[in-house]
Amino acid sequence: MKPILFRIPGLGLTVYGFGFLAMLGIFIGALVAERRCRKVRLEPWRIYDLTIWLVLGGLVGARLFYVALFWGETVFTLSDVFKVWEGGLILYGAAIGATVAFFLYRAFHTFPVLATLDAIAPSIGLALMFGRFGCYLNGCCYGDAFGLSRLAVRFPKGSPAWISERARGLITKDALWSLPIHPTQLYASFNGFLLFLLLSAFFPIRRRDGEVIGLLLLTYPVARFLLEQLRDDEAAMLSGLTVSQAVSVVLFGLALGFWSWLERSTHVRYDLR
Repeated sequence: MKPILFRIPGLGLTVYGFGFLAMLGIFIGALVAERRCRKVRLEPWRIYDLTIWLVLGGLVGARLFYVALFWGETVFTLSDVFKVWEGGLILYGAAIGATVAFFLYRAFHTFPVLATLDAIAPSIGLALMFGRFGCYLNGCCYGDAFGLSRLAVRFPKGSPAWISERARGLITKDALWSLPIHPTQLYASFNGFLLFLLLSAFFPIRRRDGEVIGLLLLTYPVARFLLEQLRDDEAAMLSGLTVSQAVSVVLFGLALGFWSWLERSTHVRYDLR
């Protein structure tokens, strides 16, 4: 766990592990998406325009989703809403915010939507890989107790996992480390890498535009649902499911509907037109 990577002397700037890795993932993902756009005759410069919109929309959505869920628990006043440096960003909220931002951008610019989403999709896996490793450095999104201590991780005193376990009486106030827990952040980071490989391999053999983003929408909710079973930072709220699991179920259902629509559509690949 290393929430602060380093400080820049003389400038008074602090570089946080999560923020640095998240932005690094976005930057590398944008470069990869730009190269993919060049190969399929899409406008590569548009990726950088879209990246700005998606990042801003994602940040707003991630924070608003968190505020809506935890108002009265960790967020109490209007000023608390803006304290993003204290944590409180939810991935599915970011996805919703980025989606809204994408279609707002599309309202003012003309470009092939499905082909562009396909070009971006593998880079989302890359961004997840870097971002979730940032979660590991930050200590958030931690896992449940893990009996195989050699494969488990312990977080230090004062970390989110330690604070949660102390509040539940699982450890004493003198404990220097949390109990051995699942490194769910690393599981999620590896999942992002696998998604990147899968979607990159599928991209050249897609039959029509929309299939790559459709594959992401099918596979990610399944992985996220299963990973939530190993996490300990979010209580079950809806029929025994966490909020993220409930959203995963809804997203998977929407993905099935999207694939059904694709199968009936007459879309062809943009680069083959």
